[in-house]
Amino acid sequence: MLNLKHFPRARYLVAPLLFLTMIIILLLLTNQLSILVGLGNILAYLLKNGSHLIILALGAGLVLAAGGVDISGAGVATIGGIVFAIASHIALALGIDFYLSIIIALTLSLIIGFISGSFLAFFIDTIKAPALIASWAVGALWILVSLVFASPDLHISFLNNLGRQTSSIQLPFRSEMEVFQFHGYGFNILFSLIISTIIILHFSNLPRLASAVGSNRDSANFSGIRSKKVIKNCYILNGIMSSMAGITYTFINNSATTTGLSGIELTAIAIAILGGTSMSGGFFKPIPIVFSGLFWGEVFLFASTINIVGNQFQSQIANSIFSLTFIVVLFIVGRRVTDNFAIIQTERKTEDK
Repeated sequence: MLNLKHFPRARYLVAPLLFLTMIIILLLLTNQLSILVGLGNILAYLLKNGSHLIILALGAGLVLAAGGVDISGAGVATIGGIVFAIASHIALALGIDFYLSIIIALTLSLIIGFISGSFLAFFIDTIKAPALIASWAVGALWILVSLVFASPDLHISFLNNLGRQTSSIQLPFRSEMEVFQFHGYGFNILFSLIISTIIILHFSNLPRLASAVGSNRDSANFSGIRSKKVIKNCYILNGIMSSMAGITYTFINNSATTTGLSGIELTAIAIAILGGTSMSGGFFKPIPIVFSGLFWGEVFLFASTINIVGNQFQSQIANSIFSLTFIVVLFIVGRRVTDNFAIIQTERKTEDK
């Protein structure tokens, strides 16, 4: 039984334990003769299908740690991917060097994320707009803009383009990440991207500051932390990471789409919470969130492996399994976490006095 006194740290063990448990189950189901080969194939699958969600969950978790909420991730990721694809086409058509074209397209997409995060932070922390409604509106606006930009014919009228159910833009080059295997080109890029993100978050002071602000904003201000600046930086970084998630998704699938990322913002938040982040703020560790995202990918792999009712229901089965796991975890530890968190806040307020 978990020691409630140290539960705020023990909560970060839930996702790694779920990940390891599912790894063992998948290895048994796939009947791999070599454990190392089977593990490598599983990791390649998980990174290919879940890296964009992991990046999105890290950004969403950072905002949650600061006591905020941002559900604009899917919209920002969608416009990020669309802008990356369009900018790549234009740059190469103008005769710009291939690698320079990629850098230009990447920079423009990340700028979109920066603008989105800055805009959202201004409305939420300065104008005091409700975070949930404001972030939903921003995400919906970016989806609308994506539908217009993704038109295969720029002369199509605005209303006609809105009537399209789906639009996509192929990359002007073949992405090596489309052909994906363990220790391959795509695997190494995505693995390096995830590790780099973890290292940046770990050695930056923002996660610790965000957790302090989310735990008790008054205490954070009293200790000299500029809470408004911290919250603003969290939203900005989340916007940039959401755009990066869209670029990653585009690279993996070799095309940008206006519908492929629909609804993943809530999945990203669920992954962040399963990784130890709290909706009440005050908790954030990047590594458990990564394990939580990998567990989400394992669930999808498990659903495709058992193949009970056919591949057409794979997504629904996987979402159901993940949701059931999420509910069970919350039922077992949720109340204890809430009670313990309240005790911690009370102790901090007492120390301040």
